[in-house]
Amino acid sequence: MPEIEFQVGKTYSNRIGEYKVLKIDRSAGRMDVCFLEGGEHKSLDMTIQSRIRRNMILDAQRAEKARLEEKASRAKAAKKTTTKKTAVKKTAAPKTTAKKATTKKTADPKTAAKKTAAKKTTEPATTAEPSTAAV
Repeated sequence: MPEIEFQVGKTYSNRIGEYKVLKIDRSAGRMDVCFLEGGEHKSLDMTIQSRIRRNMILDAQRAEKARLEEKASRAKAAKKTTTKKTAVKKTAAPKTTAKKATTKKTADPKTAAKKTAAKKTTEPATTAEPSTAAV
């Protein structure tokens, strides 16, 4: 990447923050800047600032590439999962449904009597006890 051609009045950024170029001394390779946050004035080396700016751009490009690759990887994994589920559905044997047995009124009267007797014996007896509280 070529060096950035800094211009007076334009805003750039480095790892400290954004700054505005106030003055350029091309013979010395330096520029006077004012940081937007805090208003601090500094004299910066243009070659170093150009390299910092270039590295920041490369970092952003790498991060974007990694984000896109991760997104594509997730989409591919989701597609595989969907394909597997579809394949399982196609190969699975059809389910058979069994009818539930229903109780009819024509049931054996002896069995019905036993069930009724069993219910009566399992219910606890409740008795009302008189209150012993003093009035």
